[in-house]
Amino acid sequence: NYLEAHGVISDWREDNLHGGEVEPGQAGVIRVAPVPLYNSFRDVFEFAALLKEYGKRKEG
Repeated sequence: NYLEAHGVISDWREDNLHGGEVEPGQAGVIRVAPVPLYNSFRDVFEFAALLKEYGKRKEG
């Protein structure tokens, strides 16, 4: 997937919406947990930029 190809370890949960069922065309949930003693500000900033770019790819 796009995020993993860019070095992001994420936890994608399709079943977190609509009581365990995802309706066609609806998004799942991406959980992200930056760790203050492990991730730098730059890590979090770069992830936000990558996620923004990912969103643009999905919309376009």
